[in-house]
Amino acid sequence: NRLTVRARASRLDFLPPVTISLQIEQQPHLPDTPLVIRILSLPGLLSVAGSLLSPSSLPPGIRLDRERVLVDVRQLLESRGFAEVVPLIERLHVTSEEGRLLLDVDVRI
Repeated sequence: NRLTVRARASRLDFLPPVTISLQIEQQPHLPDTPLVIRILSLPGLLSVAGSLLSPSSLPPGIRLDRERVLVDVRQLLESRGFAEVVPLIERLHVTSEEGRLLLDVDVRI
């Protein structure tokens, strides 16, 4: 499960966008286990990026830990106004295919 994204640092808008290769390393298990995404490209820049990014510069629920991005899906959903959905999610599985990120969600109704 690999994907490629183009990203731009909003506070460093003089820098061109960069292409980053990512790999889904660990699936989330709500409410406590985050989605873990390993950053495969830009290893030399990760330490620099990590020092430039304060926790407040990332959206709630997203954290950079060395070469990994940890996504606390519960916190991310709650911060976007979807707190009532969190207890209904029984399983969330994130995969990718060419040009798409796929979410397979089992929801209790």
